[in-house]
Amino acid sequence: MYLSCDGTKDRVLIYEEIMFELSAIRIQYANCKCIIAGDFNTDLDSNCSITNIINAFIVEHKLYRCEKLFNVGQKCTYINKHLNHASTVDYCLCSDSSAVLAFNVLDPDLNLSVHLPLLCICIEKSNFLNNVHKIQNTNEKSQTQQLRWDRNDLRGYYNLTGELLQGIYGKICFFARRKFNGLSMFRQ
Repeated sequence: MYLSCDGTKDRVLIYEEIMFELSAIRIQYANCKCIIAGDFNTDLDSNCSITNIINAFIVEHKLYRCEKLFNVGQKCTYINKHLNHASTVDYCLCSDSSAVLAFNVLDPDLNLSVHLPLLCICIEKSNFLNNVHKIQNTNEKSQTQQLRWDRNDLRGYYNLTGELLQGIYGKICFFARRKFNGLSMFRQ
């Protein structure tokens, strides 16, 4: 999402309207998990009317700031070297902190933007648990309460784990090798 920058006419009104619309969506889909990310164009740790509007929305909808979940520190996300200005204005909010596996502010060698990219890796656990339950039911003799490769349908296990990890495995390996020197940024 992109929110208007300082100096925009009726900026407070625009922010109030956007937060009202987002609140209506969160209320309509209260049972759904959500991630809201983008350029908020304000420092959420500052004390101003714009920040107060966003922070009230965060509290009202019980959202978490990903940079706080992973203690990445006060990393600037907007860096304009020509103006000699840097600030933190890009954020990722989530409704389920346990679904976020990793978060960081990246500083790639090649970046054509004044904004640094945010990396947020999430997992949808409910689909995973439903699939685990299906595989466990294929082997009626098994009394295990967790997915085990040696006590279930191996083909089903390999297919499920491959399907669930395929989309993120390459990205995790790439970022781990290039940027993080291992998987230390991930929860143990």
